[in-house]
Amino acid sequence: MRTLRSATTLLTFAAQAAMKDPHGLALNIARKIPARARRAVTATARKVPNPAVQAAGLLLADERQAAAALLAASDGGAFRHLRDWVAVGSHAQVPVRGAAARRRQDFALGELDVDSAAGSADAAGTRRAGRASNWAGMPQWPWLRHVLRPVSAWRADEARVLRGEWRPDEAPDAVARRRLARSQEAAGPGPRPVLVLTNSYPHSTAGYAQRTHTLLQAITRQLCEGTKGQTSDGAGTKGETPDGAGARQACRECLRAVTRYGYPAIIGVLSAGPDQVDDVTYHRHIPGLFHPLLSRRLAAHTDHVVEHVIACGATVIHATTDYENGLVARAAARRLGLPWVYEMRGERERSWVASLPQAWRERAAASPRFRALRAREAELANDADRVIVLSEVQRAALAARGVTTPILVVGNGVPQASLEKPLDRAAARAEVCAEWGLETDTPLIGTITAVVDYEGLDLLVDVAQLLATRLPAARILIVGDGVALPELKARAAAQGVDTMIFVGKVPPERAAVYYAALDVFTVPRADTDVTRTITPLKSIPALGVGCPVLVSDVPALEEITPPEAAEWILPRDPEIWAQAIVDCVGQLDDTRTHPLAPAARAFAASRTWERGAARIVRAYEELGEKPSAAMSAAPAEDPRGEER
Repeated sequence: MRTLRSATTLLTFAAQAAMKDPHGLALNIARKIPARARRAVTATARKVPNPAVQAAGLLLADERQAAAALLAASDGGAFRHLRDWVAVGSHAQVPVRGAAARRRQDFALGELDVDSAAGSADAAGTRRAGRASNWAGMPQWPWLRHVLRPVSAWRADEARVLRGEWRPDEAPDAVARRRLARSQEAAGPGPRPVLVLTNSYPHSTAGYAQRTHTLLQAITRQLCEGTKGQTSDGAGTKGETPDGAGARQACRECLRAVTRYGYPAIIGVLSAGPDQVDDVTYHRHIPGLFHPLLSRRLAAHTDHVVEHVIACGATVIHATTDYENGLVARAAARRLGLPWVYEMRGERERSWVASLPQAWRERAAASPRFRALRAREAELANDADRVIVLSEVQRAALAARGVTTPILVVGNGVPQASLEKPLDRAAARAEVCAEWGLETDTPLIGTITAVVDYEGLDLLVDVAQLLATRLPAARILIVGDGVALPELKARAAAQGVDTMIFVGKVPPERAAVYYAALDVFTVPRADTDVTRTITPLKSIPALGVGCPVLVSDVPALEEITPPEAAEWILPRDPEIWAQAIVDCVGQLDDTRTHPLAPAARAFAASRTWERGAARIVRAYEELGEKPSAAMSAAPAEDPRGEER
């Protein structure tokens, strides 16, 4: 039944995406199918003697710039609707002729009122809903009547949420609070958080999920230490501890993690969970029928989180960005009278702008969507009892925006165990070199990253071109996958670079081998609003193995560079980067160890996940000792739900 529920969630999500964002759905499907099948589909499209069809093939291969260039010279002919579709999907700066496509393009670039004159497409949606009224007796009718409404209604609902005109029910719930009190009494003393997450292991393994899992493992261990000496009724004697399977289960119950509505079905994984990974259990919310309205999804997810909070007797709710998770956590906390923590791992509005082509960024940064996202995030930060950020730069930026909530910096880190028992670097190097047919003394330069535009990996293509004469034996390894990978490969081929190795996506345990094998790690991030503030995860594990880490000269990266290694901070100039790599390789000793390796390892040791988890647990404990903002929530008729 769980698989069937996941399947219907995925199918209903996909059907709605086909109506709301068809180009996005097609791209996601193309990225999911096997590489050989994707190449066959895109190659066939490129052979059709029509620029619009050829551009569609390029877009499905994630070659957006080439697709946009083709569209600029053609009106699409008989395929003019396809041309519009490709133009929206590739963010091409070409005229879009169809009214529906123009609305999709405007909405994608941040306009929120694109449907004020919706026209015939919305009228058709209204007629569909009217003809379906005879289905009103079906059990699924409350869901179906929203699905059959025009897409403009879905967009309008999302705009209301973004503007702050709607939020989940936050009114104090006396019955739920009594149930929670009984559950807390049964669970005993000590903090017990419920985490509200976007994604998680084992179905997502990028930086967000890695930070989540490693932090939750460390938090679970520390909370488990706090439960030792407690019996099932919370009245244990010092020194008494549960053992065996019972101890592990008790530790797992100290913390509960809940991922977003529909996940992981909406990424194509037919698993309803829960998923047990190490000592962390990830609970899922698989609705069976994916609701088209954002407000209904958030309302349902709030109810779901409330039940999890009551079930485990939680004492604090901890949400990670973005604003959707924050809205759910705030509402659940206010209903139950609990404190809540907002962990701001990124800036969604700036990440969105940075993902767009340069030509569109100014328009997007001035759009209503950008302003609304920024306002919601600041509002949630001010409403939380604690805010967690990744860097001092981010804390200063939030303070400058008027956030007065106490802000705790918990940067990205490494597991203490990886420092105490590091991988054998010589063995890792031999393994990687054997895999790629290289001599074991080959200088290995590289990065382990999501391949997206703002990571600035195009700089490494130019650097590889220069190293061909200065350090010809060197190889640059790109470990990871992402939407910018096809264009990065195309750029390398166009510039005649054959010394780059595109490894692709690897599991975390394999990434650890690559970290240990590299001679020089690179983080050539582009200078954008988001990269100036948000620190990446990738560089700290590299420092932990003593590898030199060259970074772009943006404030967030400067903060996570050892003070002794100022020369590793570089302007985005290929000449300077190429020379810095030559210098780093030249400084390696016979064991391929850099003189600053001890400083790098010491810096990483100051940023372990265990240290970060200890700070978070202390915050949980402090919040449990005093009234939270949620406890002073105003009556339900107050639209803000609280007094400040």
